[in-house]
Amino acid sequence: MKKVLAVAVIIVAVIIVCGISFTLFKFFWSRSHEPPKLTEEQQEAEKRKVRKENLIEIIREIVKKDTPATTLSVGIYDFNNDEYFGYNDQVAQHAAGVSQLLTATYVFNLADKGTIGLKDKMGAYDIETQLQFLVNQSSTDSLDYLFERFSATDQNTFAKKIGMTATDLSLGKNLMSAKDAVTLMKKIEKENLLTESSKTKLYSYMQKTSIERFFSPILNQANLTYYHKAGSWEGESHDVAYVTDAKNPFILAVFTTSRSGTVSPTQMKEIAIVVLEYFTEI
Repeated sequence: MKKVLAVAVIIVAVIIVCGISFTLFKFFWSRSHEPPKLTEEQQEAEKRKVRKENLIEIIREIVKKDTPATTLSVGIYDFNNDEYFGYNDQVAQHAAGVSQLLTATYVFNLADKGTIGLKDKMGAYDIETQLQFLVNQSSTDSLDYLFERFSATDQNTFAKKIGMTATDLSLGKNLMSAKDAVTLMKKIEKENLLTESSKTKLYSYMQKTSIERFFSPILNQANLTYYHKAGSWEGESHDVAYVTDAKNPFILAVFTTSRSGTVSPTQMKEIAIVVLEYFTEI
């Protein structure tokens, strides 16, 4: 009897030990296979990811409802989070006057290196004045003078060097993507492409320009400081703006081309509104 009882006790003990072991195994196994908890920074990044996806979907809807627009590209850069995203943004398009920002940046860069002098004679003025006319007024005369002195080939080489992948200023092309426009603006502001003096001059040309009907009304209503270069040509309306004093500074580029030959600024304003809302919320 004692022997049977001892065996029973042993069996019960074994069962208990096995049960405890199995429970512990399940506990530690489940813990080891749980996804790691996200840091606060990672959680915020996930929230922004969802908001970015929602923003791109809204932009798609804006594009859909305006049938005359055959192409529309958007590039966006978030300075605080060092994040770029866009819509149809790597397509090379005729850049109209936006490409003149590259020309001006290239020439200022040469001046900063001491290769040329901004006070060198060019036409009836000097190089610096021609740059002002080019950026602020989209002067075709200034563009002609500058391209006589600074070749498209050299400007294209400069563009590739700073990370612009779809840009070609060769005669008859004048191509750039919305992403390239953002890249250029980002390099100017963030990566010491120009000296502070040259950057200040360039930015002064990028306010109260000859084309203020695309983003400008929306940004002005929000009392924001911004620098931009717009272009308009035979159904093309493009704009790239660096918005500085929002809670979250950003760059926005929109390139749009119309089948009808005329582009209403409505789409660009609507996109500026939803992008501004995005940066207000994050």
